[in-house]
Amino acid sequence: MKNFFKKKEIFAIIFIICCMSISIPTLIYKSNKVISELEFDETFTFDTIETALSDNLVGKYILVDIYGMSQKLMFKHEAGNFEFIKDSHGNFYNGAFYIEDEKNLMTYAKNLRKLGATASKSGARTLFINYPEKNWTATQINLGLPLRDYQALEDQFFTVLMQNRIDNMNLKDYFRKIAVDKNSLYYKTDRSMNTYGSFLSFCAIVNEFENKYNVKLDPNNIYTDLKNYNIEKYPDAFLGNMGKAYGKPFASLEELEIYRVNKSQQYTWEYLEGKLNYSKSGDQNMFFNLNYLNEPNLYYRRGLDIFLEGCNDLDKITNLNNKTAPKILCIRDDNFSPIAIFLAPLCSELHLIDASSNIDIDAYILENKFDYVLMCVSSGHINNHYFDFYEK
Repeated sequence: MKNFFKKKEIFAIIFIICCMSISIPTLIYKSNKVISELEFDETFTFDTIETALSDNLVGKYILVDIYGMSQKLMFKHEAGNFEFIKDSHGNFYNGAFYIEDEKNLMTYAKNLRKLGATASKSGARTLFINYPEKNWTATQINLGLPLRDYQALEDQFFTVLMQNRIDNMNLKDYFRKIAVDKNSLYYKTDRSMNTYGSFLSFCAIVNEFENKYNVKLDPNNIYTDLKNYNIEKYPDAFLGNMGKAYGKPFASLEELEIYRVNKSQQYTWEYLEGKLNYSKSGDQNMFFNLNYLNEPNLYYRRGLDIFLEGCNDLDKITNLNNKTAPKILCIRDDNFSPIAIFLAPLCSELHLIDASSNIDIDAYILENKFDYVLMCVSSGHINNHYFDFYEK
């Protein structure tokens, strides 16, 4: 028994020493940065304090790599108490033993119906678009590892949408129709679709507009034909958020692609992020910020922010060469930024609102008078955080 407690004492001493070796340098070298971040954030809650400290922790990613290496040496295929599951091909998925049922699906559908009523006042049509979570692609998972089931949530929500007569589109149906390899649609180390998956999602939206509204956004099939794009490949340039959470040794670096269409158009692009407004003019190249790839530390690379600087609160892209095209609003999540770049040439104006922002969507719709209003979120974002635009 004495040996048992002795081991506990030794572990406690080592743990305290490790905590001090991280916290003391953080207080010395990073305290000013933590304070400035807290002053910038008006909410100033316990979560913001924890986030600010975590983001500026000295040696944080060394510890992450050590943790990831320990998981790899133990031949484990899960991390963070089954937060993420990794298959035999290195693909990460969301894991969960138990998820409570989403009880507010009818409220979300009613909010979409209210959204449609507002849009119809100016003659706009509304469409809900769902892109499936990465978990539906999983095939090589070890027996007993619990994947989070998004399929049931999708099925329930689409049933509620049909009951409320809300136009909807499930991109999973399109992917199945064209028999695409599911594993080619997503990043291995992130839950988001890769550039190829985003391109196919864009093609699905163009196809849906023609079938549902008899509107040919791309009548000459210029933008929906991959042959008309230059594809830039950046090997070992990307580590997704799942991979960053548990280290490069446990994950693996992967390729990032940029598609640039072989047709020049001129745009103005205004966007709002927090309290800051930005404005740019130019061709499609301004939508890609490759400076993020110059960051030598992969953990600090904002990989998906390469596309439209990530998910801003509000974007307004005006196409100066296609003024007779539809004017479209997309209420979206962070997965939509690459899709928006593909869609922009086919619109006279493309507006994007982050569904989790505090922007008054009704007022914005009435002020701008759109032709179409789309809400585009992944299955994992069917929750109050993204559908509470009438409760904020």
